[in-house]
Amino acid sequence: GGGGGQRPRPGRYSSLFSPSAPGCGGVSAPRVGLLSNGEEPSKGSQVTRAALPLLEGLPIDVVGNVEPTGALSGACDVLVCDGFMGNAVLKAAEGAVSMAAVMLMEETRRSPLSQLALWMFRPALRRFERRVSWDTYGGGLLLGTEGVFVVGHGRATPRAVAAAIALANRSVEDQVTEHVRQALEGVSRTPSETTGADPLASPTG
Repeated sequence: GGGGGQRPRPGRYSSLFSPSAPGCGGVSAPRVGLLSNGEEPSKGSQVTRAALPLLEGLPIDVVGNVEPTGALSGACDVLVCDGFMGNAVLKAAEGAVSMAAVMLMEETRRSPLSQLALWMFRPALRRFERRVSWDTYGGGLLLGTEGVFVVGHGRATPRAVAAAIALANRSVEDQVTEHVRQALEGVSRTPSETTGADPLASPTG
């Protein structure tokens, strides 16, 4: 979940979890997880608990609830969440990586031997930095629009802007917009949407 919609409708977008879908990376059978504060079905907010059975009723590989630690360690290939929580998790991960880099530099300055070791490991550290740095990826795709939109970071660096442009170019070449349009064609309105009932709404009265 990016920062777009804050009320996901997982039941209507199951076709977006196919191997060729944007963000699935070509994984043959992407594992789909639901972001929560615990793996048990009883964990999470009311919206999360209501969304889990909707996901499990779809023809996709659902691994269930996934904690943020599991999401970052590869417990799933696709993480479903609302826009607010997705944004918070991403920024928390960015902060953790930045702080780890600062602490590493502080420790290497403690002795000449540490500085020598850092110099020897520079190629590996540069590769590591490219893998974990947020500005390597530029931004995220905003799906459901008529064209290709990449949502960048408010403090984007020149490298992040260049990466976002490259992502937009690849998305155009891969016809991402057309893929999403075809995936959503023929998606019928669910009974709850037809009657106006909302299975994710809070009870009243």
